Amino acid sequence: MDLKQIEVFNKVCESKSFSEAAKELYVTQPTVSSHIKSLEDKLEVQLFRRKDKSQGTLTDAGRLLYSYTSQIFSLIKEAESTISNYKEGLNGNLSIATSYTVLNSFLPNLLKKYKEKFLSVELILHSGVTDNVIKMVSNREVQFGFIRNATPSLIDPTFVTECISSDQSIFICAPNHKLARLKEVRTKDINQVPIIRIGKGTGYWNQVSRMFQSNNVQPKVTMELNDIFAVKKMTELGLGISFVPQMAVQEDLNKGNLFKLNITDLPPVKRYSLLIYRKDLILTGPNQSFIELVNKYKSFLA
Repeated sequence: MDLKQIEVFNKVCESKSFSEAAKELYVTQPTVSSHIKSLEDKLEVQLFRRKDKSQGTLTDAGRLLYSYTSQIFSLIKEAESTISNYKEGLNGNLSIATSYTVLNSFLPNLLKKYKEKFLSVELILHSGVTDNVIKMVSNREVQFGFIRNATPSLIDPTFVTECISSDQSIFICAPNHKLARLKEVRTKDINQVPIIRIGKGTGYWNQVSRMFQSNNVQPKVTMELNDIFAVKKMTELGLGISFVPQMAVQEDLNKGNLFKLNITDLPPVKRYSLLIYRKDLILTGPNQSFIELVNKYKSFLA
């Protein structure tokens, strides 16, 4: 495929318009159409729907090609940035996507240690649920991802996976909650109080739900949140109890803002924190140094 044709195709996809793509590329609209026609002839597929082609509406084949061309130009942009930083004597950038749990536990300290050693590296950080983090790494939107998983590895040939740490999820409540006064808490006690659920529809809550079902627990969910900060605050205010990764609330437990409930008749739910990156990631100096620091740092988290 001709790189110019791919560039024109990618620009039409981004702008969703042949005319807008022509303006951004400083060419005429017939030139854009000619490039797209040549590309379709080369691939022997239709990339845009004929009925509303001028609006840049993709066919299934077009969407498939766009998933690749967007990665190609992301790599080109990364290469240009890396070379530019090299010429200017800089150390480049480090882009990371992370799950909320990791962001609320060890990652800030890890990044602080990294910046202390590499002051000139630009840090770019995104946060989201694990599925979105995996997608961002897969699409080359970021170089590294920190995710949470039910197993210590991610079975995907696309990625390198490093297990950083493991921890258990626990029930928490406000220090003055009625359950905090009990010497022994059992599942029958949980069924009688409001529960604040975090991460509905995520792998985490699916794992928790399976544990509940296998132990005949029917939680009385009265609130659903995706923000761990909000969960901690609502729990601290006594609006319910919640089941969360201990690593995300350890500081609050130490300060006495929250209370850990020891449920005697429920098995532990174990989760793993993983670092992932594409196997074909070009390991620049900042990237390699980050991987080395993570492997050194994880010994303190084991």
